[in-house]
Amino acid sequence: MKLHTIFLMTSMLAYNLVKSHVVLTFPRARPMAFDYMDNRNSNPPCGVQFDSDKSVMTTLVAGIDFTVTWHVAYPNQGGVKIQLIKLDGDLLTELTDANFVYQNDSTKLSHTVNIDSNITCDHCVLRILRQAKEWAAQDNGKSDDDYHFWSCADVTVVTETEEECFEGKCINGGTCTSGVCSCPSKFEGERCEYENECDTNSDCSAHGQCVDIGSTFHPKKVCFCEPGWAGRKCDKYSKLTNAKLKKSEEKKFRKIKLYENPEFSLFWRILKDKEEIEIAVRAKTDTWCAIGWRPSDVDEHCKKFPTSFLPKSDPDANNPDNSAEEEDNDEVYEEEEEKSEEEEQTENTDEEEKRRRRRRTNRRKRAVVDKQDNKINEIEKLCKMGNTTAAGEWARKSFDYSPMANDSGDDNNEKEDKDTDEDKADDDKTAPSPEPEPDAKPKEDGDDVLHAMDCMDIIFATAKGKLHRVLDSYTRDRSTPHHDAWYGGSEDLVAAVAKSENGMMYLRFIRKLVTKDKSDQPLLDQPMKMIWARGQTPTKFFHRPFSGLEKCEASDYGYYRVHELKYHGTKPSQRGSITYNAFDDPKNEEDTLEKGSFSHPKDCAGSDCDFRASWRYRKSTDLIHFSIEARVEAEEWAGIGFSEDKKMEQSDAVVGWIEPSSGKLTLTDRWLVTKTPEGVALDNSKSSLRNARGWYLDGKLKFSFSRARDTKDDNDLPLTECIYFLYAWGGSIEKGDIGKHTNTEVSVEKICIGSATSLNLSWSMAVISSLISLYLATSRY
Repeated sequence: MKLHTIFLMTSMLAYNLVKSHVVLTFPRARPMAFDYMDNRNSNPPCGVQFDSDKSVMTTLVAGIDFTVTWHVAYPNQGGVKIQLIKLDGDLLTELTDANFVYQNDSTKLSHTVNIDSNITCDHCVLRILRQAKEWAAQDNGKSDDDYHFWSCADVTVVTETEEECFEGKCINGGTCTSGVCSCPSKFEGERCEYENECDTNSDCSAHGQCVDIGSTFHPKKVCFCEPGWAGRKCDKYSKLTNAKLKKSEEKKFRKIKLYENPEFSLFWRILKDKEEIEIAVRAKTDTWCAIGWRPSDVDEHCKKFPTSFLPKSDPDANNPDNSAEEEDNDEVYEEEEEKSEEEEQTENTDEEEKRRRRRRTNRRKRAVVDKQDNKINEIEKLCKMGNTTAAGEWARKSFDYSPMANDSGDDNNEKEDKDTDEDKADDDKTAPSPEPEPDAKPKEDGDDVLHAMDCMDIIFATAKGKLHRVLDSYTRDRSTPHHDAWYGGSEDLVAAVAKSENGMMYLRFIRKLVTKDKSDQPLLDQPMKMIWARGQTPTKFFHRPFSGLEKCEASDYGYYRVHELKYHGTKPSQRGSITYNAFDDPKNEEDTLEKGSFSHPKDCAGSDCDFRASWRYRKSTDLIHFSIEARVEAEEWAGIGFSEDKKMEQSDAVVGWIEPSSGKLTLTDRWLVTKTPEGVALDNSKSSLRNARGWYLDGKLKFSFSRARDTKDDNDLPLTECIYFLYAWGGSIEKGDIGKHTNTEVSVEKICIGSATSLNLSWSMAVISSLISLYLATSRY
């Protein structure tokens, strides 16, 4: 079986790691300081509300100059506007101009301002607005001012003072002497406003080096670790010391070639005895690489973490985030007519020839892209010569994915026309062709309603020779990913190592399949949305449509730094996504995956269902994974049970609900003695449930869990034999336990899960048949 047939769906052009960003770095942005907040998808005036427990107040002095700084990960066309506003969003004063400034410098990251001396406030807000003119221009002819990104900082403005050391001048523990701030370790800036990860090598334990990566924003100094050590401070022992898989090791791993040339390959193996996964990446890059994942059943509930706010109710209304890259439509739909067998055979041959030509064309498209990649980027040179037209033309050629005129695939070169065995092998190993970029608009049931970047667990890696920096990271949306501690989480990689060698990045890490950290996504036996990306270099950057760099609207053409996480680029060779089950093993055809489901009302679909239960069983693990979805009130429960005779008495059940106060799932393993709520008791042994996850959103309770077919628990019914399934939902939660259900259903017939059941049944029938034959044979005598 060809590998690409195993993919459940693919969208290699399905996302952009970052599309446009802005976040204040001084004054310090209001937490959570996401940098993907725009006026179309987040609520005014800032996209995030004030939190008195987390927000930091910065003291500003009216009449005294101070410098506002910010970070952007994508150099959009257009400028910035800095304002002082009230908490409710009403304008106090423009600190730059009524118009946007720096429209000819997309890489500008600072501006000095002065607050008029007659303005003071105990609590007001400094806000920056950042244009993205190339996207606004595509938005139904609306003006540039109608679309922008924003970030806010909470400030106190005091009257002008002659005191050199005013209260609140030196922040983050700094001390003021004669108007000069002395900063504690790792902090720098006139007011100690910027924080690095390290100052000296000693901040990176005894196993790392403090390196200034020349970033355009802080932290500029970060720790790079020696092999055998990992973590942001290089203080975690790592049993992995060699990032590069040996040929003998590769045989132990499963593999997907996410992109062929330049290479981006993914290797993995499930360490079943430890419930861990080991992942390795081999990517052609001089900068960084990243790999991410989330379960495909995750919906918008995930965006309530780490802060409980969601986008506007209609986030896609007038949304300018349209894909500039569309898949070629190779199919022609014509009115069907009855055809003769000969015509059908000819048509099939023609269709196969078309497919072969498309495969060749796709390979040539990739080759053209890579030839452009290998050129030295001349945009800076052309822009500094004042030749904007030539810079744009160079960029257009770099963006041209179409095959060259003399390479259309229609020539008569027999050697070119034939697919070689090597070509076919490449087809088997390479991810399928790109699909159009999806938006965030809710779709039909079964489709992903999230952007590919939303709620992603991400491993980011960069390296300087043998020294590496591997971060356990997460992103809530299209904002720049942050390490887990930024979200209040922890570093959960069991081991990690990376290496840069001859233009290749090698990454290898081990992680638990399931952790308790909310900034981690579990790796389950189900389809997972997986994304990948590699960084751009200071001399090769690609945006479509043009950013300010290609329009010669920049002061820093080396805007992309080697070890800094910024936009990965537009080309399909730079980033992609797939949906894939990491537990699937194409080499083990006997590792069957059985599926089943129930829905109420019968034959309902999607949001029309009041209750849905589905299950998947994998032979190699002998685990069944159950998913439950029920239309219930916020403080009601749902469950699934197992019975030998359709009765509640002496049956096994799993019941779950979401705690209203915490939003956490309570999942209980129960044994039913009677029909009364008192009889639906917790079983007296250790819970047999694993990998439990759940949430409540928009009137629906959803949860999932895994259990063994035979748990060896006297209070669990074994599912190695055929059994009736019970479904219940709508009961109340009373004093921390369940009340009587309001809805119940029972499977019409017994449900059999696992080939062992059918094998046992077949074996039993075979034995019975043999005994009968033997009896008949012997009875003759």
